[in-house]
Amino acid sequence: MKLKSNTYPYPVLRNNNDDYIQGNIELAVELTQVMNETNLRVSFSLEEAALENLIDENKARKIVHIECPQTLYRKAFIVNGTEKQIPLKKEELRGRVEVTGFIIAVTEIADFQSDNFNDLYGGLTFDFERGNILAEAAEYTIDLFESEQSIEKLSSIINVVLSYENKLMTVDSSSDKIVIALPKNQYEQYATFSKTVFNNILISVVIVPGLVEVLNRIKIDRHAYEDTRWYISLKHSLESIGIDLNLFDETPLEIAQKLLKDPIQGAINVLKKVEESGAD
Repeated sequence: MKLKSNTYPYPVLRNNNDDYIQGNIELAVELTQVMNETNLRVSFSLEEAALENLIDENKARKIVHIECPQTLYRKAFIVNGTEKQIPLKKEELRGRVEVTGFIIAVTEIADFQSDNFNDLYGGLTFDFERGNILAEAAEYTIDLFESEQSIEKLSSIINVVLSYENKLMTVDSSSDKIVIALPKNQYEQYATFSKTVFNNILISVVIVPGLVEVLNRIKIDRHAYEDTRWYISLKHSLESIGIDLNLFDETPLEIAQKLLKDPIQGAINVLKKVEESGAD
């Protein structure tokens, strides 16, 4: 739920925003998974007297909004006090989960004014309709994984498929898996050699360039892919070896080689073994 860039025709309490000269709204989230149940613990703090008065008068409420783009799960929960435990079904959440906290008007509010308003508002008062957002916490994101095994296996995020239309290799990164499509003749050879010692060579000539292409796309527009399963898994795998996709301190080619544990050297080793066996 991307609301960071929203503009409102009235002052809204947000961090890194000057509608209020003083005041704070914070959301902290802790998620635990046991068997088929997921439990979300939310800590919600508000420091702004006028907004707190609205809550005390039952004119406004703290709301936590949970959204999962992969499963299309979307639901809002009322938070009474500063904490709430939210039980969720495991199948409701997968991949990236976005949690945002709001203060929302639950009735019409007339002539609202706060001593903490920015001087630009010059003593103005504001009327709110039911459902208006009065305060907004920074979005909290959590990445969930089905299992460590599915992350470690490259096959869990990359598919090599046959294409009857293409004459050259293509890479599709728009779905939950990276799809590398090979022309018919290339795919048939790939399928044959992938079951032999030459698999390491195939990684260098097929998987490496495919991964480099995807990394270049991430470098250009990371936000276009961050909700896909392959991106979340790839990000986790790279973080486990000390690489941050937000920084790109290394080139996509260098990153791909590190992720695949130096596949070029692996391919050279295979060729050396083949040469040595032929010499015998």
